[in-house]
Amino acid sequence: MGSRKDLTTVAKNLFRLLRKFDEEKVDMIIVEGITPKGLGLAVMDRLRKAAGFNIIKA
Repeated sequence: MGSRKDLTTVAKNLFRLLRKFDEEKVDMIIVEGITPKGLGLAVMDRLRKAAGFNIIKA
């Protein structure tokens, strides 16, 4: 989705890809989390909501 150093690009790609995954009826998405500060907080919040708060830590 992008570099951890460019969270703006990560956020833009995330929302676009989540819509695409929804259209394609994807069953599972595996993502590496980022620090929940600033824009990272919004990204992680959206990922949690997209996961229905069903998160498996590895």
